[in-house]
Amino acid sequence: MKVKEILDIANKGYPERYLSQWYDDEGKFVDNIACDMLAEFVVRELIETFDDVDDADDIAQLLEAMRVIRAARDELDNVWSALHVEFHKAARIAILGGMILTVNKMVGQLKEMELYMLGAEAVTFRDNLEAQLIKEAAPD
Repeated sequence: MKVKEILDIANKGYPERYLSQWYDDEGKFVDNIACDMLAEFVVRELIETFDDVDDADDIAQLLEAMRVIRAARDELDNVWSALHVEFHKAARIAILGGMILTVNKMVGQLKEMELYMLGAEAVTFRDNLEAQLIKEAAPD
């Protein structure tokens, strides 16, 4: 099995078969700055780990290619997991922050209602007192 065959097999599984932008008809790396960097990485890994001996076993070649890609996937999964953990921390902080803001807003609204109610009661009490004083002061 030639490196080009491994690359072609891998290319079948890559979106839009974009790996082929990074290797030529002989399976040699082609520098292509306008393309997908993950595709570049995959092609470089497969080329660098390919055993270029003519009598290399096809199964061994495929297993090595699978091992390299699995290792890369595991590393990407670890990166994803770290980002995922931080996302959840940030989301919890945002939710708690939102709850704190909501609670503070509710407390503020309650205080305003309380002051309004006290104000209304005070006005009512003053009006009642005035009415009582006027009533008491008026001759029968």
